[in-house]
Order: sequence, then C-alpha cells, then structure tokens
Amino acid sequence: MFQKKTFIAFTTLLVITATVVWLSISNDTTAAEAKSGPSKSALILVQNPKQIPVVLKTCEELLTNSKYQVKQARVLVCGQAVNAITADSENVSVIAHAKKTSIQIDACGISLKKLAVSPEQLAEGVSHVDNALITAFELKVDGWISIDL
Repeated sequence: MFQKKTFIAFTTLLVITATVVWLSISNDTTAAEAKSGPSKSALILVQNPKQIPVVLKTCEELLTNSKYQVKQARVLVCGQAVNAITADSENVSVIAHAKKTSIQIDACGISLKKLAVSPEQLAEGVSHVDNALITAFELKVDGWISIDL
C-alpha cells in the first residue's frame, strides 16, 4: 500500500515538473517569436511570361522590406513562361539582378520538355526541377506561403 502511494506521488510530481518545464520552454519560444516575428518563406508559381519581371521585383520587395519578414523567396516557372527565362530572353538582366538578391528561380522540367527547351538554354543562375507543381506542393506542405499566377 505504501509503495502504491509513493508511486502515485512520484508520478504526479513528475507530470507537474514536466508540465512546468514545457510551459517555460513554450513561453520562451512564444516571446522570442513575438519579438522578432516568425520568418517566412515565399513562393510564387508563374505561368505567364509577361509576369516574370513583376514577380521578380515582388520577390525582391518581400526579401528587402522588413515588415514582411520573408527570409527566402523562390519562383517556380512553368508553361509558356519558361521561354521568358532563357539566356536569349529579354529578361536576362532582371534575372541576373534577382539572383543577386538571393531569389531562387526554377523552371519546370515538364514545361521544358514540352516546349523543347533544354536546361542549358536557361539564363545563368536559373535551375530546373522535375515538376514545378509537385515542388510547389512540397514547399506548401513545408509551410511556405505561396501565390500562384
């Protein structure tokens, strides 16, 4: 009988201690987030070639304006828009500037194949993914904020 009461008292004390420790850690994390705000990752999925310069400028604004607290920006380009990110496109200088501001630009591999554009034809600094839609889905699952155009 004595051992059962001791066990219950010990278990209760252990649960209370664990709860207090957990609440203390939780409050510290919440306070730190409230002070600095949560950092975000932003994704824009683009299909319209005419939107490439605006999207890249938007990503730059997201990264440089502290009120948005965006730490990563990524542009996934699919459909006809992949023609607007090739080395011979009119957007080469805009793409080069975007790369300097750490914007990651990826072309959709499916779109590249469909439009007969090789990865080597992409502007310098532009990479490619197998499937932009799957990549976008995976990033959203990981908590990225996204806009699809």
